[in-house]
Parts: sequence; C-alpha cells; structure tokens
Amino acid sequence: MSSNVYTLEHFYRGQVLKDGAPEGDMRLLASSPGIMAEQVAEAVQLAIIPPLSKQPAGALALVRSPKHGFYFVQSQVGAAGQFMTHVVMLPSEIVRNLSGNLRALQVLTEAVMPGFESSNVSLQTLSYTLAEPPGKPQGTRAMLALMSATGNRIGTIETLLAAIITSTPMLIYGAPLDVDKRLSLVEGLMALMPAPARLGVTFATHAAPQRRPDALIVFLPDSDIPEGVVAYRWGEAAATGVPVSDDYAHFITSQLRLDTELVLQGTETLTPIAGWRIRMGDSLSAALHYASQRLKIDNAVLGNQPVELESAAQVLTD
Repeated sequence: MSSNVYTLEHFYRGQVLKDGAPEGDMRLLASSPGIMAEQVAEAVQLAIIPPLSKQPAGALALVRSPKHGFYFVQSQVGAAGQFMTHVVMLPSEIVRNLSGNLRALQVLTEAVMPGFESSNVSLQTLSYTLAEPPGKPQGTRAMLALMSATGNRIGTIETLLAAIITSTPMLIYGAPLDVDKRLSLVEGLMALMPAPARLGVTFATHAAPQRRPDALIVFLPDSDIPEGVVAYRWGEAAATGVPVSDDYAHFITSQLRLDTELVLQGTETLTPIAGWRIRMGDSLSAALHYASQRLKIDNAVLGNQPVELESAAQVLTD
C-alpha cells in the first residue's frame, strides 16, 4: 500500500430506527474493529456537535485528542429525521501533512449517513489517500475569503490571528450557514501561519452555546458572549472579548496590507525556522516571534539595511 494511503478507524453515534422512525437517545450504533470504548467516551466529551440546520451535510469539527490524534466529526439529521454523528479517527501525521488543507478532509463526509435499526454494528475501516498541502492559489483564495468575511479590516484579522497564536478560544457569531464560507475563514487564518504552526488549529463549524466542543475556533448562533474568549460577529468592524496581541500576528498582517504574495512568501520562508523552534520546545507564540524576527533580519541584511546588534547576536548564538 502506498505510504500516503491510510487506514482509518471510525464510528457512528445516533438514534436507532424503529419502523423507519428515530427512537430513543443517542448511542453508539456502529464501529470499526479498532475503536475503543475510551475513544468513544472521549469524543462524546470533547468533540460531539449538533447538526447545522438547513445544511444537508450538517456541521463539521476537527478536535484534538490528548491521546488519540484527532477526531474529525460530521453531524447531521438523517433521512428519517434521526440525529447522527460520524467520527473518524485521524492520526496527527495526516493533519500535520495536510498543513491546513481542510477541503481535503471533506472526502470523509457523507451527503446522507446510513440509518441503523440496531446498535453494535460492525464497520469496515476507511481508506484515505493523503492530499497535497494547499498551494499558493489555494492560500491566496483563503486569504481573500478571510478579508471579505472581515470587511478587509486588517486590524480585525490581526486580533483573530493573535487569538489562535495565544491559544485564546475564538467564537464566531452570525456567520453565513454555508459551511464552505465558515471553513474559508478558518483556512484564511491558517494561511497566515507557517505550515508547522497550523497543527494546533482546531474548529467546529457549529456548536451549542451551552456545550462547546474543545476546539480553538467555534461558530455559534447568536448568544451571550462568555468570559475568556475572543468573539467576532461576522462582518462587524472589530472583535470583542479579552484583549489579545502577538508580535507575529502584527508582522504578518502588515505584509497582508501590501500583498497576499508577500504573506505566502513569508510563511514559506518561515516554515523551517518555525518548525525548528517548535521542535525545540518553544510555545507557538515564541516560535513565530523568533521566526518573524529572523525574517526581518535576513531581509535587512539582503537589503543592506542596518540591523540591531542584539538581534543579530541572538540569531548567531542560536
């Protein structure tokens, strides 16, 4: 089997059908051989989301597990009106190598999930062929979609990106129901980061306010804004909630003011540096700060511009 083809474990959770109608509470309906009870329990606790109304495919989420890689979740209302959730286990290697290419995960979604008249059904594993990371055209489209969603307000984009880098939960209110538009906002923010930094960006395209999944970016219906989050209402002038700032977010969005190509060149150049610092144990914020400072110094040297002695000494020491 090719090295880019993966065998994935998965399970369905939902309502059983009796005489063609949904009956009872949500339960484990079917699973592939490698699914463990602790994985199901953890997914229910961390990653289960409700269906998104008026969207046939429902809602999607990508949530990190402390022990088992990632959960990729689809939730929808089935053909018989039953609530259904499909959870696919993703090794971290897949999410890392996709580098923010969220569209490549949509091949794991279903237009209509199967119905089950009993539980404890055995499933075969899924076969998944790893897609390529997003190229420059896809990165450009993602950034343009992000700018459209925020009304081209670079300051707002800087705040949203800073929330990701500082691991501050981000809640998005009032977004269009179109799942693709919601994913485009997430992809646009990921495109502003070097590939190694994208692994920690998790999301849910829909959730209930009283029970949010353990994801960094969560789309919600209108509701009160809780404490300790960055909140953004789609299309408004600015984000609200806790104040966040980050040097890298300020640097890269200053490039975005000029040209998306500068951002793409910058994130590509920063990829090996950021990856090295993350492997060294730096926090995401520290790794991206170092990488952006390094890029500034390199650009200054290439342009015969002065460089602060302290900054140059730090780079040479490292």
